Amino acid sequence: MRSATEAPGLVAGVIRDKNGNPVFNAVYALNGTVKGITDVDGKYTLADFPTGTPATISADALKFAKRNFTLTVNPGVELAQDIVLASAPFEPGFYNSDFEIADPLSNVGASGWEVHAYTGGSYARSTTENKTPGGTAAEYMHVNTPDWWCAIRNTADKYPAVIGDGSVAYNIYYWVKNNAGPGAGGGFMRADFYDATKTSILRTDANVVIDDNPTWAPRLVDYQAVPPTGASWMRFRIYHSDTRCESFVDAIVLDAVYLSSTTNSLADLKSLSDGCAVSLTGKITTCAQGVGGLPSDVFYIEEPTRFAGIRVKSSTPVTPNKLVSVAGVMATTEYGERYIDATTVTLGASATCKPLGATTGTILGDLMDGLLVKVAGTVKSVGSNYFTVSDGYVKDGSEVELKVFTGGAPGVTVGSFVTVTGVASYDGSRVILKVP
Repeated sequence: MRSATEAPGLVAGVIRDKNGNPVFNAVYALNGTVKGITDVDGKYTLADFPTGTPATISADALKFAKRNFTLTVNPGVELAQDIVLASAPFEPGFYNSDFEIADPLSNVGASGWEVHAYTGGSYARSTTENKTPGGTAAEYMHVNTPDWWCAIRNTADKYPAVIGDGSVAYNIYYWVKNNAGPGAGGGFMRADFYDATKTSILRTDANVVIDDNPTWAPRLVDYQAVPPTGASWMRFRIYHSDTRCESFVDAIVLDAVYLSSTTNSLADLKSLSDGCAVSLTGKITTCAQGVGGLPSDVFYIEEPTRFAGIRVKSSTPVTPNKLVSVAGVMATTEYGERYIDATTVTLGASATCKPLGATTGTILGDLMDGLLVKVAGTVKSVGSNYFTVSDGYVKDGSEVELKVFTGGAPGVTVGSFVTVTGVASYDGSRVILKVP
């Protein structure tokens, strides 16, 4: 029996996008160990949560940037913690398949997934309708292989592209259901990396076991495989039982995890995974830490063209309107705003970056994130360290009020007309961090 001070904690909640929608097929992990994949409701639970010391939670999903953060939970405490994922482009190297089986099943030249039997095994398409928890009709097959194995593998036209320069690792996850016959064993999954011509296998990775499961369950091959030098394509094969087995597979996803990036574009940075190493030059500081509504360890930088901006976390003092070089790793705030967790910050010559004129309507979109902006409108409410402003923009039948954080007494009154300069940020909703 555990004492009260040894009792584990529990963390549970919903993995959502920035608009509050639950994310299906999101992979979540605790201290690097994968604990599950979300259903359509986006819910996750981390039981037996270690207590008294910081523990790392991570979450990732297709078309979203990976999120890592730490929590400290007291013994016996059940903590509600939603996770917000920031959108990322559907990049080359990502792959999502609804599992189209080739027709005929064994035709290597067909498009889709071919079925390959060994040692006299037989197989057939099943006629029983089945669906994943996400509601998508799945492709499936009936496998009757009394002597050996049967495999499903993607055909050459379905090989996803991979990057073989050491900067990207790949995870594979998918939903699977196996209705096993008497004495049936499990199965396994294997990945091959091909050269540019798709003729030579440069490396075959070790098998990952798939257990039989009579209900739909997510399977994650979380090996973060880094393709060998020169690899351009990946084939993956799912092998199944050595007796009778009806196998259903759907929602196969190849997830790219960027380990490092050479991009110097602030816009491109926001699609990189948490932990990805970055190094930037020639950007402009737009504000200093701790001024106005900014936290004491946060400042923002922009492209000289004012096309994109991003948050930077660093204790190195900066001043606005300076050229700057920044190196560090990508990260995400608890509310989903991407930022650079900087290890080095070097200021250069003076450079001017003026605010962009904006409306409350334009600030609601992602394109303004991290930019220095100027907004005018009427003060609607006042708090101890913020006020809200409206310029008359209406969404879904209601007037939009934009919150402006001031870092201290706002110094404005309800009904007054104000012009505000600050950085477009995200704090559960769109906000402005006011600067002097």
